[in-house]
Amino acid sequence: MGRASPLSPAPQWQAPQQNEGLTLRLKVITPLFGGGYEPREVDPVCIIRPATIRGHLRFWWRALYGGQYASSEALFRAESALWGAAAVQQSSTAEDKKEPSIGKVAIRVTVTNKGKPQKCADYVKDQASGRYRSVPKFAANYPPYALYPFQGQLEKGGRQVKDEPASAREGVEFEITLICSKDLSEESYKQVLSAIAAWVRYGGIGARTRRGCGSLELVSSEPLPLKAGSAPNTSNIPLLPGARLVIGNPTSDPLQAWRQAVEIYRDFRQSVPFARNPGTVPGRPGRSKYPEPDSIRRKTGNHASQHPPTHPVQSGFPRADLGLPIVFHFKDKGDPPDSRLQGFEQGRLRMASPVITKAIADGAGEYRPMVMVLNAPHAWDMDNLHLVVNRNNNSQVLTVIPAEVQLNYSELKKIAPLSGKPIREALLDFVASKWGAKVEEWKP
Repeated sequence: MGRASPLSPAPQWQAPQQNEGLTLRLKVITPLFGGGYEPREVDPVCIIRPATIRGHLRFWWRALYGGQYASSEALFRAESALWGAAAVQQSSTAEDKKEPSIGKVAIRVTVTNKGKPQKCADYVKDQASGRYRSVPKFAANYPPYALYPFQGQLEKGGRQVKDEPASAREGVEFEITLICSKDLSEESYKQVLSAIAAWVRYGGIGARTRRGCGSLELVSSEPLPLKAGSAPNTSNIPLLPGARLVIGNPTSDPLQAWRQAVEIYRDFRQSVPFARNPGTVPGRPGRSKYPEPDSIRRKTGNHASQHPPTHPVQSGFPRADLGLPIVFHFKDKGDPPDSRLQGFEQGRLRMASPVITKAIADGAGEYRPMVMVLNAPHAWDMDNLHLVVNRNNNSQVLTVIPAEVQLNYSELKKIAPLSGKPIREALLDFVASKWGAKVEEWKP
């Protein structure tokens, strides 16, 4: 076959079968982390990717509307039709090929302000010993509890920095434009707008958004509608309907609101004297009031001479219901080696935390700390969990059964921070009492 003549007329351009929807202006009000070609770093060229936003919107669309579908298959078909998918079964016939679904919504991103890089922390050297302090000094109002994945790492011995703390991006502003298919229904368009509204208010951009990184504020003139789907028929995905939250007092600084939200969650899990006993050494807390450390001591048969297991709950892992995996590190000789509590099979090792800690814009130029617990599956729904104990380059795997996570009332009463309540309920009550606020049911 001969080549086409270079003088042949070029094919005519055809306008895409889409309508441009609306353009929204957003700004990032807490530091943006991750998403670049370097692990933990922001891409300096393509700071915000449309594909990243699409992923966030899919999650919040499911959180709003996923509960109205009777099965995961029906939910996947509806989600794929709206947002697209790599491969969708075109019919119920087993021999039928799976074809990609383009979806009905495209997203265009324009970064209007790249902001500025900000190192999240710096390692400080102790001049007397010549070693760096094990925990770096974080930037003002950067909560270490939320940012430990970005804190870097020291070489063994602490005399050299192996990995520098990551840099965030502050002050980023951008526009997103929705480009909608002409056959997108009015109801589906409303769902898209609601997903964006939920993402802006409760989500964020980049890494660690559930801990408040990359939180957003809408600076367009008109607020977005927020509407949820019908009553949930399924409970195997996190949902906004049925979620509960506590909102704190306003402040003019979003970083301060963010820090308050993260630190109240840290206090619930680790603070003295609420979650831990006072220690005998200044600056070092005592033993945990939660049962997990002593449960691991009992399961492994290891304990330091000064730390025999004494917790009245013989084997309990209630904090698993706040997200997995959990890494346990014991400092004293004789105690168990580092251990990790996780799911029991490949592909289900993790359970995303149902807890969101962040700053939200109140629409009046101020920001409020918020702690939300999504209406999400429980850790015991994963069946057994595995406690992976690292022993001299070998792993010992111990089983944690659902009853060790879903403790009964008499066991919960023996855990001082919980006072007989399931851990998600106890968390919200703790936050409400500290902030002088109330626990609210989420409403659109």
